[in-house]
Amino acid sequence: NNVHIVGWPKLDIYQDMEIIKTGKPLIIYAPHHSFEEKGLNLATFQYNGQYILELAKQTADRFDWAFKPHPRLKHALVLNKIMTEQQADKYYGEWEKLGTLCNDGSYFELFSKSSAMITDCCSFLGEYLPTGNPVLHLINTKAQFNDVAKSFIGSFYQILDNKQLGEEFERVLVEKNDYKHAERMQKISLIFDKNEKAGIKIYKIITNLLDRPKDNR
Repeated sequence: NNVHIVGWPKLDIYQDMEIIKTGKPLIIYAPHHSFEEKGLNLATFQYNGQYILELAKQTADRFDWAFKPHPRLKHALVLNKIMTEQQADKYYGEWEKLGTLCNDGSYFELFSKSSAMITDCCSFLGEYLPTGNPVLHLINTKAQFNDVAKSFIGSFYQILDNKQLGEEFERVLVEKNDYKHAERMQKISLIFDKNEKAGIKIYKIITNLLDRPKDNR
């Protein structure tokens, strides 16, 4: 009786978000930084970072692209000897030539303009779900997810290697066969209520508790 499920307050922003889609479909590539063995083990950049850059170049005539790396990615690339500092700067520069390089902490406006995401970032899996757009989820087999994440990540397209990434990219994004759309839409309510903000729910619950006689709290 002391636990109330209200959803994720950060996602209240979707209640007021205006979806803006103009021109070519926009795809976000959002790589994580966790290469360390004892860390989250989410990162897959070492296997697919260059592949996705080349994919973006090859499809720039039909898709717009946005590179939204984790703020720690460049440092992690150098620290874990995946790239030298010069190579990382060059890689980021290639994305900047190609499209939008989003390095700051503000990204919900970017989400509102997008049509799909390619990512291995755990927090983005939940934060992007309410868009209803497809996600190509880049899997590091060492990664572990909590029960909340496990309840909805199956509605994303699970990608284990570049061959599968190329196939699903063609099928889901190029041919527009989003065959997991219905399943994904059913999962949104697990973390987001389109009818009432989580912040309002929290306020109502606290107000109700404060109004009760002390013996009933």
